[in-house]
Formats: sequence, C-alpha cells, structure tokens
Amino acid sequence: MKTTKYIIYSLFTVFLLLGFTNAVFAEESVSGEKNQHIVINNKGKIEIKNAVLETVSSSLITARAWGMLFNVNLTTDTTIIRRFGSKESNVNTLSAGDMLNIKGVILESPSQTIQASQIKDTSIQKIQVEKTGIIQSISGTDFVLRIDSAQANEFTVKTDSDTKILLKREVKQFSDLKVGDRVAAFGVKNRSNLTIFANKIEIKTVTTERGVRKNAKANYIGLVKTVDSANKTFVFTNEKSGNDYTVKVVVDTKIKRRDNDIESFSDIEVGKRVQVRGILNKEGDNAFITASKIIILQNE
Repeated sequence: MKTTKYIIYSLFTVFLLLGFTNAVFAEESVSGEKNQHIVINNKGKIEIKNAVLETVSSSLITARAWGMLFNVNLTTDTTIIRRFGSKESNVNTLSAGDMLNIKGVILESPSQTIQASQIKDTSIQKIQVEKTGIIQSISGTDFVLRIDSAQANEFTVKTDSDTKILLKREVKQFSDLKVGDRVAAFGVKNRSNLTIFANKIEIKTVTTERGVRKNAKANYIGLVKTVDSANKTFVFTNEKSGNDYTVKVVVDTKIKRRDNDIESFSDIEVGKRVQVRGILNKEGDNAFITASKIIILQNE
C-alpha cells in the first residue's frame, strides 16, 4: 500500500507539472475508512473526497488524503457546509478527524496548498439537534452530557459567547451549570467525535447544595438493590448515573411488566431490572421518587 502511494504521489506531481487535462486518483477503503478520491484538471481545479482533517485554524486547515498532507486556505469566499443539504456551517464546527470533501484551486506555491471554494464536512450529520441528559463533568466552557437513551451515549457539548443558556425563559450564565443538572443541548452534531456545538442550552432540572429541585420528573432504569415490604419502598441503582434512589409506592402507583401484565409490589425483587417513573424529591440526604408507574423489565 505504501509503495502504491509513493507512485501515486509521483504521478500527482508529474500531472501538475505537465498540465494534463485531468488526473484522477482513487484509494480503496483501508481500516474502515471511506474511499479517498483526488481529481485535478488542467486549470488547477482540485476536488478531494473523504480527506481526513488534521488541524484547524480560522484561516487554514490541514487535511490528509492519499498519504499527502494538504494545506487548505480559507477565505471569506470559502463556503463550509454540512453533510446533508446545503445549509452553511462555520470553521468552529470543524474538528480533527472529520471527513471532508474539498473543492478549490491548487496553488503552484507553496506545494500541496489549496485555495478552497467549498468545504463539506460529512461528519456534521445534523445542523440543529436536541440532546437531553445529565451533565457528567465540566471543563472550561465545555461539559460532558450523558444523554437519555438506551445506549447512554456521552456527548461533549461546546459553548461560546453566543450560546444562550435558559432556565424557564430566564437567561443564565455558563457558571450556573452544575454537574448533575439535567439539560437539553441544541446545536450542530458531529457524528465522528460525538460533539455538539451548542447555540442554546435549556436547563430542565437543577441541582443545589441541598439536593435536587423539588417535584422534578424522573424516568430512570436500574437494578433493585433492597426491598422494604412493610413500608412499600425499595432502593434501586440508576444504571446511567450510578446513583441510588428510594422509590415510594403509593395507592396510585401502577406496577406492570413490559408485556402489560399487571403486577403487585410483591413482584419487585432484589436484582430485577425496573423502569421507574414519577416525581423526584429530596428528604434529608436521600433522594426519593414517588412512583406513578413501575415497569418490571426483567422477569427472572
């Protein structure tokens, strides 16, 4: 493979020097990467598909294709777009490792330098997404968000001075965000590195020094740890956060299995996997959920 690339690199140089009408290079997928293509015509126009982005600055990026590192100049005339459609993005949404399609003109000097007319970042899957979850950690102006899903994926959410942070329409600052807060992040999703460049953050549930905000909605899945039949309560461990919650079963609590069979409190046993929905509150140092519905997910 390396020998082939050296040959192609030589041919690439010869084509540029001799001004052949068109030069086309294509590479088979290696180690799961997409095929890479380089097309150059006799007017110096170049198109590269599936180049791998290495570095980013406001006016210059570097990208690798066919083992060659290209310097790509960005100007006010350079258009940066996302994977689907033609909606424009900006250089701040580009990240190392992204797959790029590059169009432009290759310059005679310096070598392997492109004046870009268009950059298409195929790693930017959606321009406006919403991801809701729990803040796991905060660093600088970024935070890690574990989203509400069966996969429990974690996204790095990046913010800047233009990011709006709201709590029930009240404007907040980044410093108001705390680990444990439940938030919704809106912005540009990068599927390659699981990053969201947020233009808006909505705080859903906040944590305080005394605990969670009163009357917050809960919808958690985890394993039953202990059962108190006399008081009709049980403790389970949230499989996403690792936190323990005491669940209070009241007269109106519905208990059922995934197949809709109606069950009773006696069917809740240690080690069973359950989904608990209800209202989350704080009592002393313990968080508890007054359950509206409990679904037994594991029958064994």
